[in-house]
Amino acid sequence: MKKKLLHSSVISAVVVLGSVLSLFAGTAQLSWDANSESDLAGYKIYYGFAARTSTCPAGGYTTTVDAGNTTYYLLSSLQNGVTFYFSITAYDTSNNESCLSNEVSKYMSSTGDDVAPSVPANLLAVPASGAQIDLSWSASSDNVGVAGYRIYRAGTLLTSVTSLTHSDTGLSPATAYSYAVSAYDDAGNESERSAAASATTSASVSSGAEQKEYAYPVPFTGDKNARVTFANLKADETSKIEIYSLDGNLIYEKEVTAPYHSFIPSDFASGTYVYHIKTSKGVTTGKIVIIK
Repeated sequence: MKKKLLHSSVISAVVVLGSVLSLFAGTAQLSWDANSESDLAGYKIYYGFAARTSTCPAGGYTTTVDAGNTTYYLLSSLQNGVTFYFSITAYDTSNNESCLSNEVSKYMSSTGDDVAPSVPANLLAVPASGAQIDLSWSASSDNVGVAGYRIYRAGTLLTSVTSLTHSDTGLSPATAYSYAVSAYDDAGNESERSAAASATTSASVSSGAEQKEYAYPVPFTGDKNARVTFANLKADETSKIEIYSLDGNLIYEKEVTAPYHSFIPSDFASGTYVYHIKTSKGVTTGKIVIIK
């Protein structure tokens, strides 16, 4: 009888290690779409330590498992600390076998944890001088625990930190820089990168004179989620920020102990406002122009 090839079954795009509720090292749970052949008998799983070399069995894989007539299968006793590559075939009652499905790879963590942390949110980039930009972001969450954060500048890894802030120094004056941040856990899972945040260093690097506090952007013309930022605050003491309307009404006040502070002026009408930044060394006064 002439051998017939079944339409290739399709493995799901995700290989899930263990269970969502209980993760186990050395296991991989595969699932795939059912083949529509009327005389379908079952499926075979092909896997190994390297990507396949062809699309029809065995494709260079080192191991084959007959999964039977099911659309999911749990592999166990897999070696940890290496990446496995998986594909699926379907076979019929005459033992005719399809070519391989798409290939899925998975790194086998020694902890069994393959869940990446959530994406860091609210990334903020604030120019502190002509040579420094300060970064901050909100904490990520993870099913086991966040180990740290990776900071990318212009798409290239800059550094890794365990805090929620970082100062990027040694920059060029009057230059724009773009940043993104990802979170990672102890199993090596890394989140997607955050939305980018950009800032431009000031036109000159301070020659030793203390830089005054200031607010930006002026004028403010941002959308509903844009922020007004106060920069060059003192990280080691409390700064009190007060914003007044031109008729003397207090519109906003905040005490912060940080090198910068940002807020969304959603309740501000278009117009000019006066701000005071009070520290132990005196008061800095300036204007904010809101245009909506």
